[in-house]
Amino acid sequence: MTTIRCALLLSLLVPACVAADPGDDPSTATTSAAVTAPGGGGGGGTGTNCPWWGCGSNSPVIGPWNFHELDADGEPNDAGLQLVVMIRKGLKYMPEVIGAELVGHSFDEQSYPSIRGAKVAGAILVVDAPDGTYELTIHRVARVTPYWVGPSTLNYTYELDYQGPDQGDVRPVCGNPPIEDKSYPNALGALLFAGDRYDAKAKAVIATGVDETRGWFNIACAGSALAKLHLNRHTTAGEDGAYVAKRPQRQAMLKMFVSDVCGTGQPFTVPGEPLHYQNATKWMKLDGTETSDEALWTADGAICLDKHRLEANPSPLFPTIRQDIEDACALAGHKLPTCAELGVLPDQWQKLAYLLSANP
Repeated sequence: MTTIRCALLLSLLVPACVAADPGDDPSTATTSAAVTAPGGGGGGGTGTNCPWWGCGSNSPVIGPWNFHELDADGEPNDAGLQLVVMIRKGLKYMPEVIGAELVGHSFDEQSYPSIRGAKVAGAILVVDAPDGTYELTIHRVARVTPYWVGPSTLNYTYELDYQGPDQGDVRPVCGNPPIEDKSYPNALGALLFAGDRYDAKAKAVIATGVDETRGWFNIACAGSALAKLHLNRHTTAGEDGAYVAKRPQRQAMLKMFVSDVCGTGQPFTVPGEPLHYQNATKWMKLDGTETSDEALWTADGAICLDKHRLEANPSPLFPTIRQDIEDACALAGHKLPTCAELGVLPDQWQKLAYLLSANP
């Protein structure tokens, strides 16, 4: 059984998950890290000026720009960031993320070969932003991070630093790594994966599959919600045989980890909140140590709520968590009975929801 730490921060979104002992069942987790929203946009969560993916999260940032995706074909993302070219040792490459691996395609194979794997270390991704040009350097490449579900195939992680306009020092793109989380053997590195796109504000999966997402790839810092989704094989790049999650299932997991109870994109969690969960397809299971059920989750958020994680583990950031949730859901017209009222626990909930979360 795995103990995962998912971190979501306070007002926004997507948590990060840490799976201790990746070889175990990853159905226990701790909410602990979020990903930031395009453009650094404020207003996420509880009315703060946090980026949409969450305050304090280990999310990609360059200068003032919060983001989670880039387009290898050069289309600007919602923050206005545009990937221009990849350069290594003076040679130019066309970048592409295939599955969960970065490839640099040579513009002249007869003169110099394409690069991938550890050979992209030292490469620079040149990114144009509204305030100038940034250089993202791949400081190190490691292949030590296994999936938490199914075959423990190792993923590449990429340690990224950046320099920007009028910036003398070098700074990490992922600036808040979960150093002590053993489920991230390379906590300083980011996963890169293609095949899924996300709306940070709505906490929604907006596209899946190579055809729908062509060119776009995600930068998922260790501990972020996107990293967690991928390591739980709830991404196109993470699919493997029997482990294939459909778009609504991927979105349900995203909603659960960020505690987007009302389905509006507003999360209700803080870093370090423990959480256990299991899915209807039994990839992940509860371990029997749970003290209370939390909620049942679909792509629209929670369909019922018993004891919220912040009631089980109170946080001074949400002193009135139950009332906060009830007010937000009432405003959204989102009905929220207790799970006991639905009468489907403990073994009939799979007819109504994809995930059951519980408090350890």
